[in-house]
Amino acid sequence: MQKGANVLNPYELVLIFKTSVSEDNRKKTIEELKKLLKTSGQTDVKDWGKRQFAYPIKKEKEGNYYLLTADAEGKEVAEVSNRLKLNEDVLRYLLVRLEPAKKEKKAKKGE
Repeated sequence: MQKGANVLNPYELVLIFKTSVSEDNRKKTIEELKKLLKTSGQTDVKDWGKRQFAYPIKKEKEGNYYLLTADAEGKEVAEVSNRLKLNEDVLRYLLVRLEPAKKEKKAKKGE
């Protein structure tokens, strides 16, 4: 592999927003994340809806869940993670790098 080559890895991001955050603000945050990722491939966003927590998180009992999948570089992912830590509307997030084979299996399974 060449030095400085842009390596895109598949990532999955699950976001939990406070229920007090309007839908417009949630979509605005997701659009900002998509711009930060500068994806060359397709970015999928799925709204999982409002769900109740097993235990309170920051005094909240439920939240709005979103799943975002994208291909991105490590630097971009680090920036997304930093922004989410500072965003008060996001209660929790989980950002994981997927194995390329798993992403292909998921795509086939969804067909």
